[in-house]
Amino acid sequence: MKKLLLFVAASFLSAGIFAQSFGVRAGVNISNVTVKTQGFSIKPNAVAGINAGIFLNFHLAPAVSLQPELAYSGMGYKVNNSGITGTETTSYLTLPLLLKVKVPTTGLGIYAGPQAGLLLSAKDKSQGQTEDAKDNYKSTDFAGVAGLEYSFKLGLFFSARYQFSLANVASTNQGQDAAVKNNCVSILVGIKL
Repeated sequence: MKKLLLFVAASFLSAGIFAQSFGVRAGVNISNVTVKTQGFSIKPNAVAGINAGIFLNFHLAPAVSLQPELAYSGMGYKVNNSGITGTETTSYLTLPLLLKVKVPTTGLGIYAGPQAGLLLSAKDKSQGQTEDAKDNYKSTDFAGVAGLEYSFKLGLFFSARYQFSLANVASTNQGQDAAVKNNCVSILVGIKL
């Protein structure tokens, strides 16, 4: 996994040579999961996490650009159902590839695209105990991302996005039959350099 992370970071940095702009962004995730199973039912609640990263921007046309990103994303959910209480938190290294379209003569833009996520950690906190829960998850999460952005002339921008898993993130090596999918709303602020 360390080799993969080094490869991704080196590729991202070398691609920056050809980018028309780059920047940083940070904000908060409000995340949850959807669970489908025949064996049990839970009603999870959302939790807050950190979302921070860097991005490159390649202009394809005056109002259209391609934006790859590299970010840390903290996610998870809380459960308080039928005597079961606890919080499950996960962290991912995410790689969104977003197609952005600006609305002419405004600072408003929309974007969408796929995202790959590499699981960095998973923790289960229950009854005052914290346990490693990484075996409960697949090592990758493939998601869709869609959002809105408002940019100011000096490069400052605000953005809101929604991400949703396209595949089950629950590991099958634990004998679980649940289909678990991450979903998350992110509120971000950043600057383009």
